[in-house]
Amino acid sequence: KPADFVWGLAVSFMASVPGFEAALMAKAEVDTAEKLKVELGEKGAVSALRNYVLPSLGTAGRPALAIDEPLLVCLDSLDEALLNDENGGTIVELVYDNQTLQKWPDWLRLVVTSRPERVIVEALQKFQPKELECDANQDDARAYLQHLLAGKVAPAAAVDAATELLLVRSEGLFQYLAFVCERLQIVSEDCPATLEDLES
Repeated sequence: KPADFVWGLAVSFMASVPGFEAALMAKAEVDTAEKLKVELGEKGAVSALRNYVLPSLGTAGRPALAIDEPLLVCLDSLDEALLNDENGGTIVELVYDNQTLQKWPDWLRLVVTSRPERVIVEALQKFQPKELECDANQDDARAYLQHLLAGKVAPAAAVDAATELLLVRSEGLFQYLAFVCERLQIVSEDCPATLEDLES
């Protein structure tokens, strides 16, 4: 959710930008991290990011590690963060709102990965996003599935078919593969699953 995202950003900046935590606490008029989390949560995601977190980055100033190169913030799998907050906004709308964008310091850059969901493509189009080939991801997922299924599927010759079935179902998402891994832990090698079991 957007509020959790903003708090996560704040925690990351506390660990990587000297002076940020003190600036943010002063801005929020609190003296502990616990009170800070509550205060930012009460402000709502938009206000917390726009009026507290980003201005506090400006107050802290450019960190030494960003003197020659910008500091990068990586937002991975943005398509998995399309949940609305209580005000109906999403993380995409929160981060890429024009008023918010103007407040990001010039020494900080966002690196975003996402599947090509329409909402995200439209929001990021003005930044000329680069399309990446994901064949390597499919190969990694295939190798991982074959490892997971070894000894868990009967007959052994069905492992390749089971791998391809689950690969299609996963759509390349490792979250799905983690779920498969969890489910396969209850499968005994003495009583392996069949392809029909996996299809159901």
